[in-house]
Amino acid sequence: PASNFVTEAGSISATDPTFSAQITVDPKKVVTRNTVSVEALADAVGNPDMQGYIMRQQAISMQILLEKAMVQGGVTNAWSNGLMDAPHAGSTKVTGGNKYTNITGDNIIDMVHKVKPQYRTGNFFIVLDDDALKAVRKIKISSSGTVGDNEYVWKLGPTQDLTGGIPGTIYGIPYVVSQQIDQTAIATGNKTRVFCGNFDYCTLFERQGMEMLVDPYSASANLQVNIYTYARFDFHVTVPEAFAGITFVQAE
Repeated sequence: PASNFVTEAGSISATDPTFSAQITVDPKKVVTRNTVSVEALADAVGNPDMQGYIMRQQAISMQILLEKAMVQGGVTNAWSNGLMDAPHAGSTKVTGGNKYTNITGDNIIDMVHKVKPQYRTGNFFIVLDDDALKAVRKIKISSSGTVGDNEYVWKLGPTQDLTGGIPGTIYGIPYVVSQQIDQTAIATGNKTRVFCGNFDYCTLFERQGMEMLVDPYSASANLQVNIYTYARFDFHVTVPEAFAGITFVQAE
């Protein structure tokens, strides 16, 4: 909507804004199934609730797959874009294939400031995998023989400024480590493997919650029990300009 100044007793004109894009939510079913013998359920030493244990492991397995879909996208043809392949407002590019060692402090700062200031608040995080985090933490001041050279730029020190950093942050921004970042080789094109954004502007849509079903009948001839866990989800980056990334470019 448009805002205006008016004089005392002046008329107020109405505006009729429209949405720039429509999001279609199409939940996808995530499932897992295990077939377990009644002997295995009865004989588990030290874990009398083996059925409950299996169900918890099923839920963890589904959460890992869901994180992969949310981060990478394209896990199935039906799944919507993930964080890595969603259109970002801008990105900073690093040449050299998949080499995290090419990341510089400038890359991190440029990425963050690609996102407009109004989004750099609240649930604003940097997302990267552990190898990228290690490379970023190893960025050092260039050595020129003076005091302070060859020290880490972002170190877990007592000072709370840009140079000293804050534990659990990079450039003063909290980070999240995800091992679901795509690590396949870059043969053609570019891949965004480090990104930042405000997670208030992406949404995980959930239908009916996670449900579990124990079927003691279908495999009863073999004295086996089928244990199912399933749920339905969809995911969208609702405001792409709230995100930016570091894109790795295949070396010429």
